[in-house]
Amino acid sequence: MPLNLQTVCQFTLLSLCCLLTAVRKTDSTYVPGRCLCPKSETGVRGKLTDLKIYPKSATCSNITVIVTLKRNNVNVCLNPEAALGKQLIRCWNR
Repeated sequence: MPLNLQTVCQFTLLSLCCLLTAVRKTDSTYVPGRCLCPKSETGVRGKLTDLKIYPKSATCSNITVIVTLKRNNVNVCLNPEAALGKQLIRCWNR
């Protein structure tokens, strides 16, 4: 069965449209290991001034918990599975 040039062009165009639609639907590219916090602490001491919680996303398969300490205005990543991390996530969801 010989291939027709018109059929090959139609198939190529259809494949390109499907690829572009798939990329547009995802809105981002999955890159493993691109989390905001490569390392996390189990707890911190001192007063907190800010709390940021990022849900799982296409670039990071973990929940990310970032707190800002009052004494030196430093951001610290907390382990979401540790006791303090779980407590802050529960408080954030309320």
